[in-house]
Amino acid sequence: MTRSLRLYVPNLPITLAQQFIRDRYRRILARRDWSGLRRESQFILNEPKTTGTVAFTRGQTTITGTGTSFDANDVGRQFKCGVGSPVYTITAVDVGLQELTLNMPIGVASSSSSTYWILDAYVIPPTDFSRFLVVSNPIQGWRLHLAVTQGELNAMDPQRTFFGQPYAIVDRMYNIATATGNPVPQYEAWPYATTDQTLFYIYLIQGADLINDTDVPIWPIRSDAIVSGALADVVRWPGTTANPNPYFQRPEYWKSYEGEYEDKMIEVERKDEEIFLTMLEMFPTYGYPMAPFTFSGSWLQSHAI
Repeated sequence: MTRSLRLYVPNLPITLAQQFIRDRYRRILARRDWSGLRRESQFILNEPKTTGTVAFTRGQTTITGTGTSFDANDVGRQFKCGVGSPVYTITAVDVGLQELTLNMPIGVASSSSSTYWILDAYVIPPTDFSRFLVVSNPIQGWRLHLAVTQGELNAMDPQRTFFGQPYAIVDRMYNIATATGNPVPQYEAWPYATTDQTLFYIYLIQGADLINDTDVPIWPIRSDAIVSGALADVVRWPGTTANPNPYFQRPEYWKSYEGEYEDKMIEVERKDEEIFLTMLEMFPTYGYPMAPFTFSGSWLQSHAI
């Protein structure tokens, strides 16, 4: 594709040609929810741990268990020790001493023997995650709510006392503690699961840049469409003092290439729409039942809509 650009403007530096191709491809990726960006994954939520009791001191990050079964797999899970307790994240576990380390000092009154929960309250999608298309709970039998904010959740359940079958994935914050160092969103699966759960989801990935010679556009994006769009950008490049761009300040050229690009993109989008409906909905999605905040999925399944 870069060679195609340089056939039109031979004095175009190769690195700049590559940048024009990358920039146009990024704009194409942001143009719609391409079928080639769809992936599937799942959140596995384990049954909470509640066996034994814990002791802690207000303002400290260490939790000591008695009769507990803390293990290394508890790192990354959440900790809660009563109705008035915030939800903390476990950052380390000393299995021999049966001690947990929390991400923040505990803010509730000190206790020498308290009940607790270790649970999977927060979920983190893959590092290539862009956004959810749909999340479902096969056990509950319903699609989960996605358009829920922390403000709305805190109005309904500020103490996080609702447990049962999750039916909402709530926006929370970015989580930077990933293996790659890249920040990814962290969500709250609410209400908190009381049994083993698997939340299945389909999501869009972040489209990767075209960097290496072996990189190819995702299907069905065609290289000739990218080139036409990049040419519309190239003719806006003035060139250098020694080698000016002969196409610069010739609006008929960039308008022609931009029109050619749009014609090709309409065809590409039509092809993509034949695979997965994205821009067109044949029926209103609100006509299908969804678990509300006031009832569980089983309630809806046993009552007329």
